[in-house]
Amino acid sequence: RQLRKAIGIERASVLAALQAALTDRGGEAAAAPPGANPRLFVGLRAHRLPMAEARALRSLISSFLQRRLIPKDLSAIEALPIFETQGGEFAVPLSPVSRCVVAPSEEWDEALRPVFGDFLVSWDGEAGAFLADLGKDRGSPVAFLAKFAAPRIGLLEKPLCLK
Repeated sequence: RQLRKAIGIERASVLAALQAALTDRGGEAAAAPPGANPRLFVGLRAHRLPMAEARALRSLISSFLQRRLIPKDLSAIEALPIFETQGGEFAVPLSPVSRCVVAPSEEWDEALRPVFGDFLVSWDGEAGAFLADLGKDRGSPVAFLAKFAAPRIGLLEKPLCLK
């Protein structure tokens, strides 16, 4: 309440203000890691925060939600880069889908981690608990195959293409 009064914004505008503040960071086309085919990263956008900043921001959002200081607006929360990646260095937003990779199972996590670790959303530990609190799940394999795998078929390693 004191923070909102100090910066002069409404309760419902807190998430939008955070989103606007973080929009300037990133959004450029993703660069392929050394040795990876750059065409695999076509369509992915690097809108990421370093994990230290993202954990603090996720903790703040979580405490605001628990104390009901802000409304639980899932679309606004998903647009914030506070979701830990399996690479461990960055956090990404869940929306739009061009900013992250959400694998449908742990088996896909293991297969995609070496190349897409900095985009692959982590479902372990505190990050997984936060996703569960928001009511998020991994999604269907069909949607994953259509949105992520199909455009990259033939570019992925042979075992992944056959999966």
